[in-house]
Amino acid sequence: NADEVWSSTDKLKNSYKLKNSYVIRNTMDSKIWSNLEKLVVRTPKPHEPLHIVYMGTKTHDGDFMLVLPALRKLHEKYPGEFILHLIGVASTDVKDPWLQILSPPDGLYPNFVRWFSSQGPFDVGISPLEDTAFNSNKSDIKCLDYLAIGVKPIVSDVAAYKNPELDKHVIRVNNTTT
Repeated sequence: NADEVWSSTDKLKNSYKLKNSYVIRNTMDSKIWSNLEKLVVRTPKPHEPLHIVYMGTKTHDGDFMLVLPALRKLHEKYPGEFILHLIGVASTDVKDPWLQILSPPDGLYPNFVRWFSSQGPFDVGISPLEDTAFNSNKSDIKCLDYLAIGVKPIVSDVAAYKNPELDKHVIRVNNTTT
């Protein structure tokens, strides 16, 4: 019964077939992300472990399982060369020596942004995403969140992250353990 319905993707909008439905693309609100003008994507420091961040809601268990075997293989081959800072994401009880779990004090987005911006520094942000019907309705917001703190996103090559405006800012990879 709303006067207007806003969605962040065409696919999500079209799945509801509502009159007065519009797509409003994700953007970063400078009132919430106060340092946007000053940020530069960080370059990893030599002779330091690579700091990887992966954040999202606990609905991303399956997505995390896409990369968990690869991360374990990397650790076997290059022990101590990286740390994964996991925020939310997996509800499974994963314990690995390269894993650091971070817990935001609050789930409210503006409060999360303030907290998230004070974490790190991180070198890259990963965003694996299973190629499912549900995930195909998702948007590229995680890419923007990572870029907003100066982190290069490495994302699954799936519909949610195929925004041409992000082409020069993200690295897209196949959804394989390799």
